[in-house]
Amino acid sequence: MRNARSIAQAILCTAALGAVALGHPAQAAGTASPAAQTGPDKPKYKVDPTWPKPLHDKLLVGQVGGLAVDQHDNIWVNQRPRSLTVDEAGAAQVPPRSICCYPAPPVLQFDVQGNLLQAWGGPGNGYDWPTSEHGIWVDKQNNVWVAGNGATDRQVLKFSNKGKFLMQIGHPSSDPIDMLVSSPGGHLECAGDPPR
Repeated sequence: MRNARSIAQAILCTAALGAVALGHPAQAAGTASPAAQTGPDKPKYKVDPTWPKPLHDKLLVGQVGGLAVDQHDNIWVNQRPRSLTVDEAGAAQVPPRSICCYPAPPVLQFDVQGNLLQAWGGPGNGYDWPTSEHGIWVDKQNNVWVAGNGATDRQVLKFSNKGKFLMQIGHPSSDPIDMLVSSPGGHLECAGDPPR
């Protein structure tokens, strides 16, 4: 049986290879150098077209901005519902343009077999949801941290693994900021760049 970390690596590798195939080598920064790819222990990835399993309720996933694997081998995806075109999200239009589809919520949790376990996230009361979903991380207490990479996304949000809002660090701003999640302590550091 495949483990979730291998699946996550395969997804990232596939995305990087796709970027190279489309002529965007700068987007394939996660690929290993030729020297690192030699030797008998190099990983061999194979696309599994059956993973994940089809989503229910006519849900459609947009661009994937982040991926994480928790300590239970669940795969967490932070996707961008607003990246879907009007035609792709036709049923969500007013009036509806088609009988399918609806944007899936931004945060998706899958098991190793590709079953959708839960989906949640998006704008809500008490926090500033990112304008462009990007990063996701699950800490040792199973809390889910999400961030964005939009022009004003300078906040990090912490949720329980069931989607209950717990904390916000930072607020939307046009000031530059960097984020670092450090292990094994698992602490979060945010630092703004000086004005240029």
